[in-house]
Amino acid sequence: MKAGETMETILELQNLVTKLDTANQQALLQIVRAMLPPMTGFERSYSKETLAAMEEARAIAQDPSVKGYRSVTALRYALESELDGD
Repeated sequence: MKAGETMETILELQNLVTKLDTANQQALLQIVRAMLPPMTGFERSYSKETLAAMEEARAIAQDPSVKGYRSVTALRYALESELDGD
């Protein structure tokens, strides 16, 4: 399969996937990824700064002493409370 054909197939599958519920989307995407040949030229390359920032983000996310929020609503409430001086 050529790169152009692969991209065309991916776009067709994306259109089908959007019509499925989330669980079926995930299952279908796993099957499709297993079936598609590896594509070259799409490898991700990150700068040293980006890699360092990603590592820092992982460390912060795993640090139990750092306050975290499970929803945007909770985060927004905390920020607004902080700004209001509560």
